[in-house]
Amino acid sequence: MQLPLLSIRRWQVAGPLAFVLAFLAAFLAARPEHADSFGPAGMLAGYAAAGSIMWARSVDLAPRERRAWRLMAVGCLMVAVGVLVTAVLVLTGQPIPAFGPTDVFFILTYTALVSSIVMLARAEAVGRDWVVTILDALIAGIALVGLVWLNLRSELIDIFKATPGRELMVAITYPIIDIIAVIALLIMVLRRSNFRLDPRMVFVACTLGFQFLADVHYLKGGLGNTFQATEPAYPLLLLSAAGALLAAAIVDRTPMLREYPERSTPLLLILWPYLLVVALVVNHIVTYAEITGGRSFALDSLLVIMILGLVRQLIVVAGQRRLVDTQRSELVASVSHELRTPLTAIVGYLTLLDQEGDHLPDDVQKEMLADATEQSRHMARLVADLMLLARGSDRRVPLEVKDTTVSQLVREALAEVPEIEVTTEIADDSVIKVDRDRMRQALANMLTNAHKYGGGRILLRTSVRHERTLVIEVHDNGPGVPTKYERTIWERFERGAKRLDSTTPGMGIGLAILRAVAESHGGTAAYRRSELLGGACFTVRVPGCVVARPVRLGQAQR
Repeated sequence: MQLPLLSIRRWQVAGPLAFVLAFLAAFLAARPEHADSFGPAGMLAGYAAAGSIMWARSVDLAPRERRAWRLMAVGCLMVAVGVLVTAVLVLTGQPIPAFGPTDVFFILTYTALVSSIVMLARAEAVGRDWVVTILDALIAGIALVGLVWLNLRSELIDIFKATPGRELMVAITYPIIDIIAVIALLIMVLRRSNFRLDPRMVFVACTLGFQFLADVHYLKGGLGNTFQATEPAYPLLLLSAAGALLAAAIVDRTPMLREYPERSTPLLLILWPYLLVVALVVNHIVTYAEITGGRSFALDSLLVIMILGLVRQLIVVAGQRRLVDTQRSELVASVSHELRTPLTAIVGYLTLLDQEGDHLPDDVQKEMLADATEQSRHMARLVADLMLLARGSDRRVPLEVKDTTVSQLVREALAEVPEIEVTTEIADDSVIKVDRDRMRQALANMLTNAHKYGGGRILLRTSVRHERTLVIEVHDNGPGVPTKYERTIWERFERGAKRLDSTTPGMGIGLAILRAVAESHGGTAAYRRSELLGGACFTVRVPGCVVARPVRLGQAQR
């Protein structure tokens, strides 16, 4: 029963005061002669209340979010202090430049607001995705500012020339911070997030939007004048204070998580920063035509090129999405097929043993259990491969490096594939420092690959080069890899010449895992034609992993 009461209380101050500020803004827009009397009082009350409420209601938020909102609350309180100081100076008859020392309060306010917005950006994107988000926001922000400048430059250029340098520097600080604030808000809009739309940030955006328009108006009339001679856009400033109050009223209501993940970014969200750029170019062409009385072939060509570029990007994005959907479908089909085959055999054997086990000879039961065990090992290897690719990237996987020996590593890998007959040659049974599980998995994939695509004979050789480099080679007597597939076979889900051959099992991830494991150890994985058996030869080199070379062994046959 307390939730509705709390909901009512949160609006007892903020709601009525925001309504009063909005009404006062409408009144001053209709009766501007009363602006100097009611405008500063409304701003002082609005921002002081917004800062106080925002500070109090953020107490139960998570630490990072609480710091961000309290920094914004400090910014609102600094606005109130700045308005109060300016009002006292005006009442005492002190001449105040439109851009002077009192602007320190408002510049600090902007800095606090922008910093808090950046802190509040719940961005899951990292690395390249995060850079793309920032670049899109910069493009949209600069294009938006360019549109505003093109429409105001004729009014501002002469005023800039007549304004003293120090005052001009303070004045230009406002649009610069406005640009930064717009870019920060655009990052909030363009970022990928698992949260729903945050209504608090909608009100913050309204606050900064009205403030931006008020700054542009004040910049046009304030340069070269005193504050008393300038007419601030109090209706816009009051609406800005009302937005801050509404944000403060719901500051403790964090956005909810999405019920389902956002599969892809809407195309409009991708393209709209560039639509602003097109609008900027169109505006520039129109302005050029008005000034010169003619058209510019260079500008017209630039506009056409930009539109064609946008269309191209739209086609590329759509094509990439279709490619991802196709690859996802192929992956699901491949994984389903690879898991269904051994699972069908396991279920069949176990069902037969359950229903007819008492009537089957012992040797038949043992054979069925052996086959079921072999198929379960095969499934376990598939799942392990998929988990390895999921945990790491295409070229890196996490490692747990420990000491082992070459012979122990080979024995464990052979135990993973008991159905494959392999000839082994271990030249040096050295002690090596590697991730035992990952190397065993990679070596088992090399042997499985040779068994699937080779001609029946498999040779596994190990040696030590340059004292500390471990070299593992797997040769077979099969047809080898066609030249045109020698590069592509290392990619995920790529099966080279067998990509359309459903009779040969495999998902095409064995060599991708082999390369990822080798490169994670600081080594390499490579293919060449086997000079020993005439088929394929896959090699793994791991430099610096040999820590001791105690024993030299001969040749073993299995």
